[in-house]
Amino acid sequence: MSVASNENTNDTLALVVDTIRDVVAEDWIKDYEINRETRFSRDMELDSLEFVRIVDAIQVAVGSQIDVMEWLSGKTIPALIELRVGDIVDVIDAAKQTS
Repeated sequence: MSVASNENTNDTLALVVDTIRDVVAEDWIKDYEINRETRFSRDMELDSLEFVRIVDAIQVAVGSQIDVMEWLSGKTIPALIELRVGDIVDVIDAAKQTS
């Protein structure tokens, strides 16, 4: 991975983490360690409404370069339960490289 793509990934990770913190907006999330391996459902125990609000906010932040909801619609329920922050970071970064 080049330095530039590593920086882009770090920027994307920061965007996703900041979005999660902003949308959840509860005291516990402020100091909760969120990294690429953090799972939305199993680790943060977010409900489906919180998850949808987070994805909507990420979609607004990344604009039309990728349809995050469409990408998620192809996932099975077990895959969604295991979805990690890094999975969303990777799909955003991949879309940036192709646009």
